[in-house]
Amino acid sequence: MRELRMTDQIAPAGSLDAVGSALPASLDLSAAVDLRDACLAAMSAEGDVTLDVSPVEAVATPCIQVLLAMSKGLENDDRRLRIVGESEAMARAFDDLGLGEFYRNWSEQ
Repeated sequence: MRELRMTDQIAPAGSLDAVGSALPASLDLSAAVDLRDACLAAMSAEGDVTLDVSPVEAVATPCIQVLLAMSKGLENDDRRLRIVGESEAMARAFDDLGLGEFYRNWSEQ
């Protein structure tokens, strides 16, 4: 199983290096398209996908929707989304939407 760790900042559309992309501190509405593109690129590799969420300080619902869609796509291929690091903002945003179970499941190793 190959894990792809996203560790660099998400770049503007068109300049994204899929193999080394990361979650920025702010996952707001303007970051959703770049996040989607990074997730699609990560999903094109084999194995599970691992995201480091520790830089995230703010997250908007559209970015949560992107992560949920990515998780579902990976599950359909018998793979898994995993998260490492801790982000109180991410945990709180998922809990506020009643989706905390998804976030906690991704955190389990």
